Amino acid sequence: MSDKEKILNLQRLYATHFDARDAEKFADLFAPDGVMIPPGLDGRALVGRETLIKVISRTPPGGEHRPGKSEIKIDGDTATAVSRYEFTGADGSLDAGTYEDEFARFGDGWKFTRRAVKRDT
Repeated sequence: MSDKEKILNLQRLYATHFDARDAEKFADLFAPDGVMIPPGLDGRALVGRETLIKVISRTPPGGEHRPGKSEIKIDGDTATAVSRYEFTGADGSLDAGTYEDEFARFGDGWKFTRRAVKRDT
């Protein structure tokens, strides 16, 4: 599997593990000091494995993410990507936006070092 395919798979697993509220597997997708900047927190970041586990564990169930097209740029052991997403909430609400990602290659594969979620306005 190429590095690009591995990163695309990582992006898909983000949706899969978030939607399943599998907090441990979700946190495993991030570097130990990985950063997630979700919408609705006024740009405040969630940093580190334990924080990600707590937040995902407390997120109510329901909804489905659909990752979209991703533009990935790889530079050695780091990479960046901009990709689209759509989300249908448990109540049927629709949401769409962009992920702005940074990745690093670790001994066990590619991980998110930063993911910022930006909703369309």
